[in-house]
Amino acid sequence: MATLPSINNINKEDIPDAPAWVESLINPLNTFMREVYYALDRDLTINENMIGAIRTISFTTRSDYLTAPVKEDGWVQQSITGPINVKPSIVALGKITDTATFKVTTSPTGIDWDYLNNDLRINYIAGLKPSTRYEVILLIF
Repeated sequence: MATLPSINNINKEDIPDAPAWVESLINPLNTFMREVYYALDRDLTINENMIGAIRTISFTTRSDYLTAPVKEDGWVQQSITGPINVKPSIVALGKITDTATFKVTTSPTGIDWDYLNNDLRINYIAGLKPSTRYEVILLIF
């Protein structure tokens, strides 16, 4: 990562030969420079600074989750309305927690999703156990 410059503020004394009108520009310029500096100094977030979102869904897998055909009776579709203002390109699984035992799922998992009429629909998440309540964090870009 590139390092930020050490200067994030301008004083009138820094530019003694500047015309008088520069003084009225310094305050808004310094405000802008400080905000950008602090944002770039590790304060950028996905939800506030990117076309992306982090969402959490909670659900219980059905008892026939492992035996039913994929994307059919063993899964109840999950839906998130308008997570971002454009069609997502990537929906990635973050932390998957069994809420009864608080164990994090580490087995291989995959996700099948689609986007229709401003709804992100989770059609299936692989690698879970039947009859188990989960909390799943999704990264949406």
